[in-house]
Amino acid sequence: MIKDSKYIRRISRFGFHTFGTITGVFSTGFLMEFLGFSEEDRVAVIKRYLDNWGLNSLADVDYKVSIDDKSVYNNGENFLFLSNHQSLLDVLTILATAPQSIRFVAKKSIFKIPVFSHAMRYVGMFEIDRKNKKTAIETLEYATKKLKNGFNSIVMFPEGTRNREGNEPLLPFKKGAFYLAIEAGVSIIPVSITNSKNLLPVDTWKVEPGKIKIHYGKPIETKGMTIKDIPKLMETVRAAITENLDY
Repeated sequence: MIKDSKYIRRISRFGFHTFGTITGVFSTGFLMEFLGFSEEDRVAVIKRYLDNWGLNSLADVDYKVSIDDKSVYNNGENFLFLSNHQSLLDVLTILATAPQSIRFVAKKSIFKIPVFSHAMRYVGMFEIDRKNKKTAIETLEYATKKLKNGFNSIVMFPEGTRNREGNEPLLPFKKGAFYLAIEAGVSIIPVSITNSKNLLPVDTWKVEPGKIKIHYGKPIETKGMTIKDIPKLMETVRAAITENLDY
Protein backbone atom coordinates (compact mmCIF):
# COMPACT_ATOMS: atom_id res chain seq x y z
CA MET A 1 0.00 0.00 0.00
CA ILE A 2 2.82 2.39 0.89
CA LYS A 3 4.58 1.56 -2.37
CA ASP A 4 1.40 2.31 -4.33
CA SER A 5 0.95 5.71 -2.66
CA LYS A 6 4.58 6.64 -3.42
CA TYR A 7 4.05 5.59 -7.02
CA ILE A 8 0.96 7.81 -7.27
CA ARG A 9 2.89 10.77 -5.88
CA ARG A 10 5.71 10.21 -8.38
CA ILE A 11 3.32 10.03 -11.32
CA SER A 12 1.37 13.07 -10.10
CA ARG A 13 4.53 15.13 -9.72
CA PHE A 14 5.91 14.06 -13.09
CA GLY A 15 2.58 14.71 -14.81
CA PHE A 16 2.09 18.03 -13.06
CA HIS A 17 5.49 19.41 -14.08
CA THR A 18 5.16 18.07 -17.63
CA PHE A 19 1.73 19.66 -18.09
CA GLY A 20 2.97 22.91 -16.52
CA THR A 21 6.00 23.00 -18.80
CA ILE A 22 3.98 22.41 -21.96
CA THR A 23 1.40 25.03 -20.98
CA GLY A 24 4.05 27.56 -19.96
CA VAL A 25 6.18 27.11 -23.07
CA PHE A 26 3.18 27.29 -25.39
CA SER A 27 1.62 30.38 -23.81
CA THR A 28 4.92 32.22 -23.33
CA GLY A 29 6.13 31.40 -26.83
CA PHE A 30 2.85 32.51 -28.39
CA LEU A 31 2.79 35.77 -26.43
CA MET A 32 6.42 36.64 -27.18
CA GLU A 33 5.95 35.83 -30.86
CA PHE A 34 2.81 38.00 -30.96
CA LEU A 35 4.70 40.88 -29.33
CA GLY A 36 7.50 40.59 -31.87
CA PHE A 37 10.32 39.22 -29.69
CA SER A 38 13.26 37.76 -31.58
CA GLU A 39 13.83 34.03 -31.73
CA GLU A 40 16.94 34.38 -29.54
CA ASP A 41 15.02 36.26 -26.82
CA ARG A 42 12.15 33.77 -26.98
CA VAL A 43 14.46 30.78 -26.68
CA ALA A 44 16.41 32.34 -23.78
CA VAL A 45 13.22 32.79 -21.75
CA ILE A 46 11.72 29.42 -22.62
CA LYS A 47 14.97 27.61 -21.76
CA ARG A 48 14.15 28.21 -18.10
CA TYR A 49 11.00 26.14 -18.48
CA LEU A 50 13.00 23.27 -19.94
CA ASP A 51 15.68 23.42 -17.24
CA ASN A 52 13.05 23.36 -14.50
CA TRP A 53 11.17 20.55 -16.24
CA GLY A 54 14.26 18.39 -16.24
CA LEU A 55 15.16 19.15 -12.62
CA ASN A 56 11.64 18.88 -11.17
CA SER A 57 10.71 15.74 -13.10
CA LEU A 58 13.80 14.02 -11.69
CA ALA A 59 12.93 14.93 -8.10
CA ASP A 60 12.42 11.25 -7.22
CA VAL A 61 15.50 10.08 -9.11
CA ASP A 62 19.10 10.34 -7.95
CA TYR A 63 21.56 11.19 -10.69
CA LYS A 64 25.34 11.38 -10.74
CA VAL A 65 27.02 13.65 -13.28
CA SER A 66 30.64 13.45 -14.41
CA ILE A 67 32.28 15.75 -16.96
CA ASP A 68 35.75 14.98 -18.28
CA ASP A 69 36.77 18.61 -18.86
CA LYS A 70 34.50 21.47 -17.81
CA SER A 71 36.89 24.07 -19.21
CA VAL A 72 35.95 23.24 -22.83
CA TYR A 73 32.54 24.83 -22.26
CA ASN A 74 33.89 28.20 -21.19
CA ASN A 75 34.91 29.62 -24.57
CA GLY A 76 31.47 29.87 -26.19
CA GLU A 77 32.06 27.02 -28.63
CA ASN A 78 29.05 24.96 -29.69
CA PHE A 79 29.08 21.17 -29.80
CA LEU A 80 27.05 18.24 -31.03
CA PHE A 81 26.20 16.04 -28.04
CA LEU A 82 25.68 12.40 -29.07
CA SER A 83 24.17 10.10 -26.46
CA ASN A 84 23.05 6.52 -26.12
CA HIS A 85 19.27 6.19 -25.69
CA GLN A 86 17.58 3.82 -23.25
CA SER A 87 14.56 5.70 -21.91
CA LEU A 88 12.49 8.88 -22.05
CA LEU A 89 14.34 9.85 -18.87
CA ASP A 90 17.44 10.42 -21.02
CA VAL A 91 15.95 13.66 -22.37
CA LEU A 92 15.13 14.95 -18.89
CA THR A 93 18.54 13.93 -17.53
CA ILE A 94 20.35 15.80 -20.31
CA LEU A 95 18.13 18.86 -19.86
CA ALA A 96 18.91 18.88 -16.14
CA THR A 97 22.67 18.35 -16.44
CA ALA A 98 23.95 19.63 -19.81
CA PRO A 99 26.88 22.05 -19.38
CA GLN A 100 25.51 24.22 -22.20
CA SER A 101 22.25 25.51 -23.63
CA ILE A 102 21.07 22.69 -25.88
CA ARG A 103 18.36 21.80 -28.37
CA PHE A 104 17.28 18.33 -29.49
CA VAL A 105 16.74 16.85 -32.93
CA ALA A 106 13.53 14.87 -32.36
CA LYS A 107 11.66 12.39 -34.49
CA LYS A 108 8.54 13.51 -36.35
CA SER A 109 6.08 11.45 -34.27
CA ILE A 110 6.73 13.65 -31.21
CA PHE A 111 5.63 16.71 -33.17
CA LYS A 112 2.22 15.13 -33.77
CA ILE A 113 1.23 15.56 -30.12
CA PRO A 114 -1.24 18.49 -29.83
CA VAL A 115 0.02 21.60 -27.98
CA PHE A 116 3.31 19.84 -27.16
CA SER A 117 4.33 20.10 -30.81
CA HIS A 118 3.85 23.88 -30.71
CA ALA A 119 5.87 24.07 -27.51
CA MET A 120 8.69 22.11 -29.14
CA ARG A 121 8.77 24.48 -32.11
CA TYR A 122 8.72 27.60 -29.91
CA VAL A 123 11.72 26.25 -28.03
CA GLY A 124 13.64 25.69 -31.26
CA MET A 125 13.70 21.88 -31.40
CA PHE A 126 14.35 20.28 -34.79
CA GLU A 127 11.80 17.93 -36.35
CA ILE A 128 13.23 15.11 -38.44
CA ASP A 129 11.36 12.56 -40.55
CA ARG A 130 13.77 9.68 -41.07
CA LYS A 131 11.36 8.01 -43.50
CA ASN A 132 11.56 10.98 -45.85
CA LYS A 133 15.15 11.36 -47.01
CA LYS A 134 14.59 14.76 -48.65
CA THR A 135 13.05 16.45 -45.60
CA ALA A 136 15.50 14.69 -43.25
CA ILE A 137 18.40 16.20 -45.20
CA GLU A 138 16.72 19.61 -45.09
CA THR A 139 16.37 19.35 -41.30
CA LEU A 140 20.02 18.41 -40.92
CA GLU A 141 21.07 21.28 -43.17
CA TYR A 142 18.97 23.72 -41.11
CA ALA A 143 20.46 22.37 -37.85
CA THR A 144 23.93 22.65 -39.39
CA LYS A 145 23.29 26.31 -40.21
CA LYS A 146 22.18 26.96 -36.63
CA LEU A 147 25.31 25.32 -35.23
CA LYS A 148 27.55 27.32 -37.55
CA ASN A 149 25.86 30.55 -36.47
CA GLY A 150 26.45 29.79 -32.79
CA PHE A 151 22.75 29.51 -31.91
CA ASN A 152 22.88 26.56 -29.48
CA SER A 153 24.54 23.21 -29.06
CA ILE A 154 22.50 20.28 -30.35
CA VAL A 155 21.72 16.86 -28.89
CA MET A 156 21.05 13.78 -31.00
CA PHE A 157 20.61 10.09 -30.29
CA PRO A 158 22.58 8.40 -33.10
CA GLU A 159 20.83 5.06 -32.47
CA GLY A 160 17.70 6.73 -33.82
CA THR A 161 15.37 5.23 -31.20
CA ARG A 162 15.39 3.82 -27.69
CA ASN A 163 17.39 0.65 -27.29
CA ARG A 164 14.97 -2.22 -26.63
CA GLU A 165 17.70 -4.87 -26.86
CA GLY A 166 18.69 -5.68 -23.30
CA ASN A 167 21.75 -7.68 -24.38
CA GLU A 168 23.22 -4.96 -26.62
CA PRO A 169 24.67 -1.78 -25.05
CA LEU A 170 24.18 0.21 -28.28
CA LEU A 171 22.12 -0.20 -31.43
CA PRO A 172 23.70 0.49 -34.85
CA PHE A 173 24.26 4.21 -35.43
CA LYS A 174 22.53 6.30 -38.11
CA LYS A 175 24.81 8.48 -40.23
CA GLY A 176 22.81 11.73 -40.05
CA ALA A 177 24.32 13.04 -36.81
CA PHE A 178 27.86 12.54 -38.10
CA TYR A 179 27.06 14.24 -41.39
CA LEU A 180 25.80 17.22 -39.38
CA ALA A 181 28.93 17.39 -37.22
CA ILE A 182 31.28 17.31 -40.20
CA GLU A 183 29.30 19.82 -42.26
CA ALA A 184 29.08 22.21 -39.29
CA GLY A 185 32.71 21.66 -38.37
CA VAL A 186 31.88 21.18 -34.68
CA SER A 187 33.33 18.76 -32.16
CA ILE A 188 31.26 15.88 -30.81
CA ILE A 189 30.72 15.34 -27.10
CA PRO A 190 30.06 11.63 -26.38
CA VAL A 191 27.41 11.18 -23.68
CA SER A 192 26.97 7.93 -21.74
CA ILE A 193 23.77 7.35 -19.73
CA THR A 194 23.49 4.33 -17.45
CA ASN A 195 20.45 2.74 -15.75
CA SER A 196 17.70 5.02 -17.11
CA LYS A 197 15.97 2.04 -18.77
CA ASN A 198 15.55 0.39 -15.36
CA LEU A 199 13.85 3.47 -13.89
CA LEU A 200 11.54 4.15 -16.82
CA PRO A 201 11.51 1.20 -19.24
CA VAL A 202 10.28 1.47 -22.82
CA ASP A 203 6.46 1.38 -23.17
CA THR A 204 5.70 2.37 -19.56
CA TRP A 205 5.23 5.58 -17.56
CA LYS A 206 5.98 4.00 -14.20
CA VAL A 207 9.03 5.78 -12.82
CA GLU A 208 10.96 3.63 -10.37
CA PRO A 209 13.31 5.09 -7.72
CA GLY A 210 17.01 4.65 -8.33
CA LYS A 211 20.13 6.33 -9.67
CA ILE A 212 21.08 7.43 -13.18
CA LYS A 213 24.69 8.05 -14.17
CA ILE A 214 25.51 10.44 -16.98
CA HIS A 215 29.00 11.07 -18.31
CA TYR A 216 30.06 13.87 -20.67
CA GLY A 217 33.25 12.82 -22.45
CA LYS A 218 36.10 14.71 -24.09
CA PRO A 219 35.40 16.54 -27.38
CA ILE A 220 36.04 14.57 -30.57
CA GLU A 221 37.26 16.88 -33.34
CA THR A 222 35.68 16.79 -36.81
CA LYS A 223 37.43 19.76 -38.47
CA GLY A 224 39.10 18.75 -41.69
CA MET A 225 36.96 15.62 -42.04
CA THR A 226 34.79 14.83 -45.05
CA ILE A 227 31.83 12.52 -45.46
CA LYS A 228 34.33 9.78 -46.34
CA ASP A 229 35.46 9.89 -42.71
CA ILE A 230 31.98 9.15 -41.33
CA PRO A 231 32.48 5.37 -40.81
CA LYS A 232 35.67 5.94 -38.81
CA LEU A 233 34.07 8.80 -36.85
CA MET A 234 31.09 6.59 -35.98
CA GLU A 235 33.44 3.94 -34.61
CA THR A 236 35.33 6.52 -32.53
CA VAL A 237 32.16 7.97 -30.98
CA ARG A 238 30.67 4.54 -30.38
CA ALA A 239 33.81 3.45 -28.51
CA ALA A 240 33.82 6.65 -26.43
CA ILE A 241 30.18 6.22 -25.38
CA THR A 242 30.61 2.52 -24.64
CA GLU A 243 33.75 3.13 -22.57
CA ASN A 244 31.81 5.10 -19.94
CA LEU A 245 28.72 2.90 -19.73
CA ASP A 246 28.32 0.86 -16.54
CA TYR A 247 26.61 -2.44 -17.20
